[in-house]
Amino acid sequence: MMSLRAIDMSEPESEKSPDRDEKPSKKTRSFGERYRESAMLAAPTIIIVYPLVGFFIGWLTVKYWSFPEWVMLLTLVGGVAEGIREIFRLNKRISQKNEPNGD
Repeated sequence: MMSLRAIDMSEPESEKSPDRDEKPSKKTRSFGERYRESAMLAAPTIIIVYPLVGFFIGWLTVKYWSFPEWVMLLTLVGGVAEGIREIFRLNKRISQKNEPNGD
């Protein structure tokens, strides 16, 4: 009786082509690539936290110092504007790290 065995159809390690797009390990990636990845993780945090801080500061001013309620809206808008500004600054730093030295 004939038995069926699984046949490994993949290429042997010695015959694999080196030009395949494989993600390099963390040790082989450059500083710029790691910086860009960490900045991409920081962007959503900035977008969420800055407006929340602005709103919280506005809430404190309304609650404890009897400012008009539009101050809360003003500080929220200020938080959003500062978050957008910080995203642009972060983008500028990332693009400067990726530029060649001009040699």
